[in-house]
Formats: sequence, structure tokens, C-alpha cells
Amino acid sequence: MPSLDSISAYLLGLEKAAESKKLTTLSLDEKCRFLVGMSMPIFTKMKARSLTGFASCEHVRYEDVLTLVSEITG
Repeated sequence: MPSLDSISAYLLGLEKAAESKKLTTLSLDEKCRFLVGMSMPIFTKMKARSLTGFASCEHVRYEDVLTLVSEITG
């Protein structure tokens, strides 16, 4: 699993990409899906697969990623 700092940086990049495309605020679920590499229509619009961190937690249980992202985002 990537470090906590790395995951924070990946999520920041994702949020900036969403902002640049004038998309709504990303949900906790969308952030987790980005990290585990699950594709969603919103990710296609912002070309999330090309962002650093996409699928960086693909070998980690979704529940563990959800807990970690919850802690990071407060």
C-alpha cells in the first residue's frame, strides 16, 4: 500500500483534475474507486486513468481504502 502522504497527494491531484473540468465535489466513494482502479463515467470525463495514483491501491481491500480515505479527508 502506498504511504499516507502519497495517497493524500494522489487525492489532491484527483480533486484538481475534477476542478479543472468544472465537476462537482468528489464523494468518498469516488475517491476510493479512483485509488482501487474502478472505472466510472466521471473518471472518463477527467481522464483519471492518466492521473498519478489511479489504481495505486488495487491490491488493497476496498474497506481498508475506504477507512484510510475517511481518515485523510476528515
